[in-house]
Amino acid sequence: MSFIRPKPDSAILSVSQGLAWQRFGLTTLALGLIFFRPLFDLIRLALASEVHSHVLLVPCVAVYLVWIDRRQLPAAGTPSLGVALLAGLAATAALVISVVPALPFPADQRLSLRILALIFGIVACGAVFLGRDLLRRCVFSFAFLGFAIPLPEAAVDFCETVLQHASAEVSAWAFALAGPPVLHDGLFFRLPGISIKVAQECSGFRSTLVLFMVSTLASRMFLHTPWKRALLVLTIFPLGILRNAFRIWTLATLSVNLNPDILDSWLHHRGGPVFFALSLVPLYLLLFWLHRSERIHRPTPPPSNRPTPT
Repeated sequence: MSFIRPKPDSAILSVSQGLAWQRFGLTTLALGLIFFRPLFDLIRLALASEVHSHVLLVPCVAVYLVWIDRRQLPAAGTPSLGVALLAGLAATAALVISVVPALPFPADQRLSLRILALIFGIVACGAVFLGRDLLRRCVFSFAFLGFAIPLPEAAVDFCETVLQHASAEVSAWAFALAGPPVLHDGLFFRLPGISIKVAQECSGFRSTLVLFMVSTLASRMFLHTPWKRALLVLTIFPLGILRNAFRIWTLATLSVNLNPDILDSWLHHRGGPVFFALSLVPLYLLLFWLHRSERIHRPTPPPSNRPTPT
């Protein structure tokens, strides 16, 4: 005689999991009401700034990632009080620092701290109502919310300056390999008939940031090996520099060989999406190669020795 352990009722699990998500949703909504002013400032910033226009999509993407994995998620379990305590303390610290008037933080940094406090508060609620196992399975979705934190102006200026100088140096190499003769002096290029300067606004920071988000999301959805995920994400930085250098080289070469007015044409002022789309091609090829290599080297599961039930 054999005894069969009864399986837990899936309906009961789905109901308990639904209640856990409802409680988590209600507490998140309550946090949204508490942080109404920072959220309002964030939305206004996203609508006014091209650099931060992506933040409105971040929560939608995070929710979508949980939704597509909903059938594989475990049931809500024991609350992770340690994670909740650490996240709550981090949220409190960020919030207190952002509201103390004596600290010398500008308004944009205070907004970043308040959004960071909100995200830590959401993580604390997830640790309490969703439990340790469910929170671990959704850790990427919670971490992806970090892209909603607006970068302070000082951080944006630093990143733009680094990309600006790196793009100028790589552009000089491109002119040396193929292109019209050029005199290179830092950010300035003197070509036959024209002189150009790589401005900070032409650093390609926003495109690189968007590519970074896209590669992070793609590595999570299509790759499983940690080093391959890291390779795909880290490739974005040299790819962003090469894309911007190619844009500088293209505009300068066309201006010298065809028409100097190209520097004032739509290709210069509005042609960023064209070069952004071109940079997606090598990114897709790398992703395709990494994904295919995982499929080829994935071990085949051994056949089961269990008798087939009749």
